Amino acid sequence: MALSPQATPWRDQPQELITGCRHGLELLSWGSFTAGGAGQNFSNHGALLAAGAVGLAEECCPGHPQLLFRGLQWQADAHRRGQGSPLAMAPRDPQLQAGGLAREEADALRLGLPMDPVASELLPLRQLLQAVELVDGATGLRLLNVSTAAAVACLQHHHRTMDTAVHWWHLVEDTSCLGRLSDSWRVQPSLGGRQDRQALQQAVRQGLITCITVNHRAIDHHQQLLPVEERPPGLAGHAHVLPLLWRELVEGLDLPVEHLWWLLCWGAQQFLGHPPKTLKPGSSRWLLFSPNDPWTMPCHGSGRGGGNRPWQGRTVQGRVVASGLTPGRWLAKP
Repeated sequence: MALSPQATPWRDQPQELITGCRHGLELLSWGSFTAGGAGQNFSNHGALLAAGAVGLAEECCPGHPQLLFRGLQWQADAHRRGQGSPLAMAPRDPQLQAGGLAREEADALRLGLPMDPVASELLPLRQLLQAVELVDGATGLRLLNVSTAAAVACLQHHHRTMDTAVHWWHLVEDTSCLGRLSDSWRVQPSLGGRQDRQALQQAVRQGLITCITVNHRAIDHHQQLLPVEERPPGLAGHAHVLPLLWRELVEGLDLPVEHLWWLLCWGAQQFLGHPPKTLKPGSSRWLLFSPNDPWTMPCHGSGRGGGNRPWQGRTVQGRVVASGLTPGRWLAKP
């Protein structure tokens, strides 16, 4: 599990990194590419990497293009010395997004939601791809959480293959599936329409997208009561991820189970710049998934977890029933 720099306090200082093993789970941290994630000045890259950061990440493109070029040049030099680490960059321009919550299309207009233009992702994506072409040896750039059909089309026409991630929720839901009062609008990047979701699913099938991210971000129940425009972005919980992706990709698209596992596990290791893990006798890194086992996500105020867990009160088909990382192994009755 690799933690995003977006935290309180921001992970732009070595002492803010969280690393090591907790209950058998390996925790890694991305260091922030810029100070405070503000996109104006570099963080101390050398100190962050020396302290154990898995790489550097930024959840939007830097405000000054020269920061991107200098960062790619620094990273390319490090790779030539055999000291390279990944740089994960989200193609998102907050100024162009201007507070938008859903992609600019008919569904968002019908529901009266603040709209996020496709240009807020497409323009910074083109900037990132151009920068990679101009900087010799810039092989460690990762694209973080693409979300639109336009971005998929842009990547299909780019001659260089890149490690590319997608937020899991963008493969499961779109603006045509949710009502105005749904709790699941507030994600980053903004949720797209049906065409966007279908394009992302096909990009997964074609291997253009190499990794699925969870981006767990819990908010409390009081924050969830705020108007959707004022809530912090994000979804909480890991329990839905495998069941809903199984429904959409394995059952809906006939994606091989091995491919889904690659996207969630080995593709994620590749995204981090790590070799794939192997399952050995005595290892605790395993889980048992029952695709036909129904369960219901508790509603607000019941049990633990964030106030922004999706599908609360709804029945989900499929769940993890056992894991090597859990005391006693079994999470549900066999």
